[in-house]
Amino acid sequence: MASRLLLIRGLPGSGKTHLANALSNNDIDPKGFMAQQPNFSHIENYTPTPHDVSPKIPIALSQSFYTARTIAADDYFGHDDDYDFRPDELPQAHKQCLKTTENRLLSRRPCIVHNTFSQQWEIKPYIDLYEKLKTLDESETNEGSFRNPKMWIIDLYDNGYSDEELFERNIHGVPLETIAKMRERWEK
Repeated sequence: MASRLLLIRGLPGSGKTHLANALSNNDIDPKGFMAQQPNFSHIENYTPTPHDVSPKIPIALSQSFYTARTIAADDYFGHDDDYDFRPDELPQAHKQCLKTTENRLLSRRPCIVHNTFSQQWEIKPYIDLYEKLKTLDESETNEGSFRNPKMWIIDLYDNGYSDEELFERNIHGVPLETIAKMRERWEK
């Protein structure tokens, strides 16, 4: 089985976690809850600017991630009522997220990473990881081969919501001012 990686980027409250869980559980049509169609691109066509995208998530893609593990930097800080964000530990959270992703892909299991990724340098380590796996795939012909790793990116941005709506929707209590700053520095 090929290693499959899906990156979902978007502002807090845009639906990253919801979409990741929906695709992983294969329990709903992801188009059914989004305010607008997300930007979608296969990594082979991924260019930071302009963002070359198709308006729909292909059904084959959603089926490719059924039972995939969902991973986020926020996992480092806990879940639900146990969530305790510590800004000074954000670099460690992202490092753990990338390492978990790498381990998952090395074991040839699919994963969905849903982080804000507001700037291109934040997504670059995942693109580098993809390139590393692709290189390993090309150099190995034994059973340990990664057999054509695949990577896709879904860009939700704000999913059609205002900063105030994103503030109300986000599950981690990201302040309105922080959401506004993230929007200002967003890179396509």
